[in-house]
Order: sequence, then C-alpha cells, then structure tokens
Amino acid sequence: MPISESYVIQLLLQETTAASARLQWREKETDGYVAHARGVRLDLDNIMSRAGARKQLTCTVGVESTYIIEPGRTGIFTEQYANEDDWRLVRLLRDLYAAAARQCAARRNRSEQDEAAIKESIFRRLLGGEVSETETPQTE
Repeated sequence: MPISESYVIQLLLQETTAASARLQWREKETDGYVAHARGVRLDLDNIMSRAGARKQLTCTVGVESTYIIEPGRTGIFTEQYANEDDWRLVRLLRDLYAAAARQCAARRNRSEQDEAAIKESIFRRLLGGEVSETETPQTE
C-alpha cells in the first residue's frame, strides 16, 4: 500500500512541533523554509499562480525529487475542495508552514537575547570543548 501525502505531512508536523523539535527548519533567502530529515532535503515554499498562493513541499535525495502540492480550490468564493482528503492535505500543509514560521521566529527572538551564550557554545564545540547538558547536538 502506498504511503499517503497526508501521512508524510502529519509526521513532519509532529516532528516540527514536538517538545524536542527533532525537525529544525531554517528560513530561505526567498519566501520559504528548508530542513533535513533522514538524508532528505525538505523545501517548503509558497508557489504563486493565477489562482493564488499554494504551499509546496519538495523532498529531495541526491538528484531525485518529489513534490507535495496544496490542491487547488474548486470553489470560486469559498474554500471548497474536490474531497475531504484534499481539504485535509491543505490544512496539514498550511499547519506545517505555520509551524516552521513559528519555529524560525522563536529561534530568531532567542538569538537576539542570548547571542553571546550561543556564540560561546558554538566556539567551544568547534574547538573540541565539552558540550554542556543544555546543548544538544544538531545533525542534518
């Protein structure tokens, strides 16, 4: 049985919003976010079309990519979609995008307050010093 797009987005959303925040999103220079999970590069973007902005998740391993794109609306003045599965996928993609934005904003605000401590921690790690209990190694 194939893995559903909604299931993948739900998993990424859980890993983004978990207390341990195992999935760390970074802001891109353009509108969007990037993260790495289990050797897969994840790009979360707004794509523009005549019908408006839609969310797109690109999953890349090496030169191979696959896309999950927010389904288009069927309603003109309301948010109607072809079926409940499309509506669920839309909600999940939007929630993931919002969670990535919140995560980046929280890190940016924290960085402004604790810039000296973060700098010291990174330099200690770089020079082979011990990592304190409050620091957690990040692997991508």
